[in-house]
Amino acid sequence: WNVPVHFDNFVWFSDAELTAAVAVRVPTFEGKAPEAGGVITRIAEALQGLLADKKLPGRVSNRPSFNPDGSAMEHVFKVDGVENPICRFLFPGSESERQDDLIERARVLVGENYSRSQIERFAALTLLPVYLERGRLRSRFAVHHAQLDTAADCAGGVSITLPVTEGEVCAWDGARWSGNKEFTAEELGTV
Repeated sequence: WNVPVHFDNFVWFSDAELTAAVAVRVPTFEGKAPEAGGVITRIAEALQGLLADKKLPGRVSNRPSFNPDGSAMEHVFKVDGVENPICRFLFPGSESERQDDLIERARVLVGENYSRSQIERFAALTLLPVYLERGRLRSRFAVHHAQLDTAADCAGGVSITLPVTEGEVCAWDGARWSGNKEFTAEELGTV
């Protein structure tokens, strides 16, 4: 029971609700599962039962997911056969100048179906560089929140709230060399 379970596009429920629903069918479930076996099937059945209880469409599927280097595995559970297009992004904690850049970069995902995994990768690889390019090396995005949007222009869609902590601007003040015997400090400074 050491493989994390990831709920990908269950926008109707919180992780706590999903974990509680699974724990009814798999009493020892606390967010992790074995690498393989019947427990994975019971988790999928519990999630499918939750959808049925709420009269929600879709079919639960699961697949293993690995880091690019193959080191870490997680079980990804997803609802197939549903349309939950992303309508808008909100970035609490960002200043207006950077918020405009974030919204512009996030525009490529508007209209795409919501996927937690996709948003997490997108934040790290596409949105975080908005800050890194400006020397804000300690900027971080918190865990995002997806919710069904009830606005007329987003009926049936999802709004993503992605809180950000903007780090201070870091500045390069040069290097101080010591202990070098092969090159002078001036020679090293030109490299």
